Amino acid sequence: IQLSVPGSNLLSGGHECVLVRWQMANNNMRDFKPRMGAPLTHVLCSPDGTLYATKHADNVIQLMDINLKILQVYRGLTQTAFGHGDKKNYIPSGLKFDPRSRTLVTNGLPGHLQFYSLNLGKQLFNLDIVGQNYISAETKDKPKVVTQVTSTAISDDGSWLATFEMWNDEFFTPEMRLKFWSYSTQTQTYSLNTTVEYPHDDRVTSMLFRPNSPGQGASNMPALVTLGADLCFKLWTLIDDTNIYRSNTRWSCDSVGFYRRLNAGCADFSRDASTLAVAFEHLLTIWDPDSNMVRTTLSNSLPGKETIVNIKFGSHKCSHYLLVVTTDTLLVWNLITLTIEWTKSTQITTLIRDPVSDLMALVTSHRIVSILRPSSPDMLYELDNVSSSDILDAVFVPDGRHEQIVDIGWPGRSQIYFYNTEQQLLTLDLVSEQVDANSKVRIAQSLPQGALSTFMAEKLNREQDVTQVKSTYGRTNLTDDSLVSVLLNSNEPVSMMCEKYLNSLLVKKSNNGVTQEQDGDSSSSDSEMETDERKHIAGDKLTMSTAVKLHHISTDMDKLLSKPLDWVQWCASLHLK
Repeated sequence: IQLSVPGSNLLSGGHECVLVRWQMANNNMRDFKPRMGAPLTHVLCSPDGTLYATKHADNVIQLMDINLKILQVYRGLTQTAFGHGDKKNYIPSGLKFDPRSRTLVTNGLPGHLQFYSLNLGKQLFNLDIVGQNYISAETKDKPKVVTQVTSTAISDDGSWLATFEMWNDEFFTPEMRLKFWSYSTQTQTYSLNTTVEYPHDDRVTSMLFRPNSPGQGASNMPALVTLGADLCFKLWTLIDDTNIYRSNTRWSCDSVGFYRRLNAGCADFSRDASTLAVAFEHLLTIWDPDSNMVRTTLSNSLPGKETIVNIKFGSHKCSHYLLVVTTDTLLVWNLITLTIEWTKSTQITTLIRDPVSDLMALVTSHRIVSILRPSSPDMLYELDNVSSSDILDAVFVPDGRHEQIVDIGWPGRSQIYFYNTEQQLLTLDLVSEQVDANSKVRIAQSLPQGALSTFMAEKLNREQDVTQVKSTYGRTNLTDDSLVSVLLNSNEPVSMMCEKYLNSLLVKKSNNGVTQEQDGDSSSSDSEMETDERKHIAGDKLTMSTAVKLHHISTDMDKLLSKPLDWVQWCASLHLK
């Protein structure tokens, strides 16, 4: 809650996402601002009572006028309030990198994906995936079930985006949709291309696009693989859907794969797009994505048949390696010899690959970040306690540095970003490349002005319009900024400001009647006279002009200070030009 400055109104807000303005004189008179997007956490009123500011649980500040009309919205990295996600994972779709807009893509508003620019440090836009209005819950204990975006995938060139959304209240029949979005260069955003109802008999657990590679040959067409909880994976391809009315393309299911009625957990394409690896519980299968045939099956031979939770192919010089993560072990397979190169006992929660080098990163359950090459069990870099809370996901973001260096080690050509359970975005960087907080752009102050500040602003504007070169008389006036920034309700009496302002206009004189700054100008003119005669002539003219102006100013100030002066008369007689 917040009282207005006069005390005539009371502002209140909460989890219902509505700002209420109460009139203190009449409690029955209330004004409402509904559908503000997220629960309100703070409400502020400007000193003059003309602006209201609200802070929301999703890291947003909204500025509005006294008519409750929104004037400006300040939005950072959107944080999950309530209504989507869960207490363990606020970003069920994970962190993705869009190479076209160079943004991080993750869950934002309920049913939306947010595109956050790392270079600009702000959110570019929100993409509405589900197309449904968000209705706040009646109580915090019983939040409403909303449609969630649980999985996303972006193609290597950023031309295609795939999303899976699900609504399940565990009472009615769940709703599941797989959507394909194409990027439009005209609108600079994604537009819906294909919608598939119930792509699997159960929910989709993960998905990824087939890499763009010359190795695909004639079949160099976009493809997507989805893994579902119905014990199978499906390969989707782009087909021609042109008819007599329009030319169009759409996505369709090309093939379905399963293995021994085991659960399909995770999958990954090789960097040349010729091989698809799919993990079925404790078994690792290698498939030909063009013919949908199993090439070979690999078993980790670990005691207890540990379930495979993540797999990643190596890239560049390590493209023939396949990293397999189980519940307690990391295994590195050599697909040329079909043998295990090395293993490491650790509990890994996140495994990511650098798209522009052969480096990979893993995060353990103890919040330890390790950088490695698949060809060696020795870690290139390790950092303990990278976060104060558990890491939900991580991603490599290419930043274009060190492109000329071959076989570069850590920190490589990309920067790694983490997202933790406190909904914080973290990164690792060199100390020399960190951005100082003092170098950030400061927001200019915009406050209501009084009569004196308005007069001073007009004077400053007139001085800026002068195009001819002028000398500075006396020292810089340090009181102008302080007088202009004075608020209307805190102005001192004009009689107390007059003496301070007149003293700031006086010019300090030395023994010979010349100002200190003119002495500096004269000495500099003398030194320039030795090298350039033309500069000497120009300096004499400028000194003569300056002396005449100083004489007029001194005469005016003597007249003004000789007797008590009315403030309005002084303003009218002062030579501002």
